[in-house]
Amino acid sequence: PASRHVRLVPDWVEKFRAEPAPIAHQIRVTRRASGANQFRQINQAIDALPREGGHIELDGDGPFVLEPASIAVRGTVRLAAAPGRQTVVYLASDDRGNPPRTYLTVRASQLEVDGVHFVLVDPSAGKLTVLNIEQGDVALRNCSLTVSGGGETGVTAVRLGGRAQAAAR
Repeated sequence: PASRHVRLVPDWVEKFRAEPAPIAHQIRVTRRASGANQFRQINQAIDALPREGGHIELDGDGPFVLEPASIAVRGTVRLAAAPGRQTVVYLASDDRGNPPRTYLTVRASQLEVDGVHFVLVDPSAGKLTVLNIEQGDVALRNCSLTVSGGGETGVTAVRLGGRAQAAAR
């Protein structure tokens, strides 16, 4: 009968479909950092996150550089392009030209990424992971990953380890 419905998606999916709730702690990454909670590099903004999480806004089209980083906060971290922007984030190699094994690790936290386009050029140093989620949640909205010159190496866009929830839109 039509009155019986089988729910095919878990309830937590609705959380990721809703508009993101405001996050109290605001950090801005901009080329012209000139005040409190403003930085020129994404890694500086990640390091400045309080334990309860925060919103990192990328002000400009980029490219901004992301070097290997780790997020381990109790709350939500939102990494988002400023309104009306589609920001490019360049995934940087180390000073010898070798990419790391993982660019961004999230531990026991919730990560929301919106309007960010990751670019990786010539990942020639073996298998690597862009986002490694360990016992956390991730939501990707209006994002992309472009890999150029990968040769025979393996690139994993998102790796989920432990108990995690993921959504892409």
